[in-house]
Amino acid sequence: MRRYAIAGLLFLFLTSCMAGIEKPVAPVVPQDTNKENGLTNARSSIEELCKEVLAGIAGKDRKLLETMALTEDELKRYIWPYSEWSKPEVRMPFEFYRGDLHQKSSFALSGVLAKYGGIKFEFVSARFAKDILTYQNARVHNGARITVRDEQGRVGEIKMFGSVFELNGQYKIFSYK
Repeated sequence: MRRYAIAGLLFLFLTSCMAGIEKPVAPVVPQDTNKENGLTNARSSIEELCKEVLAGIAGKDRKLLETMALTEDELKRYIWPYSEWSKPEVRMPFEFYRGDLHQKSSFALSGVLAKYGGIKFEFVSARFAKDILTYQNARVHNGARITVRDEQGRVGEIKMFGSVFELNGQYKIFSYK
């Protein structure tokens, strides 16, 4: 019984200490995406993006594949202010959101390279199995599925990344999955 009393007092003490501490609120930077210069290292179409990803996978070029994904700055400017995770009531720090996304994407890219690295695929088509999310003039195409032809002529659908980010006719990988 004494342990519960001590634990209760400790809980009250810690919550009273934290009551005056404000957690940082996610930055909300107004954006006019019509006037942006564009994304770094973006492609002009989803087809071009997919072909580049396939070339990077065939060449096992992790560095190239990483540059085709949104940068930290792009994520912070175009996604974060409109994300449910940036709302003041959630109080998730951007650094945590970005770190979690980057870690999952990096791990997934390792899996993609382990499974398909060195294989030459010809791009056939792309489709997106989930709804498109719209953030002002930017869009996120979710549930990417890429139809490819292998060197033996077999056609199949593979999953190399999860989403594609589009801004003013420019396309980048949102994250690998």
